[in-house]
Amino acid sequence: MKKIIFLAAGIIFLILGIIGLILPVIPQVPFLIAAALLLMRGSDRIHRRIVNSRIYREYILPQLEQYDFLLRFIDPDIKKNARDGTQYRADKKDIF
Repeated sequence: MKKIIFLAAGIIFLILGIIGLILPVIPQVPFLIAAALLLMRGSDRIHRRIVNSRIYREYILPQLEQYDFLLRFIDPDIKKNARDGTQYRADKKDIF
């Protein structure tokens, strides 16, 4: 039930972020960040795809390590995996 709620909220925030790209009055960045976080919690497939991306490892993970509460929100095991130097590996069938 939690995953469905996270997915629904993530899709709503994604739609608001896309609307923010079109309308200059609505900020898009906070909505898109919230959508990514919520969708990561709602779908294991999306979570693995984002965590395995080069952009996430190089730019986002170092910033998230400063904010421990965001790491716990995304995944309780990600902090341990990031410090071990290991990462999630998604199968090709999981991504496509």
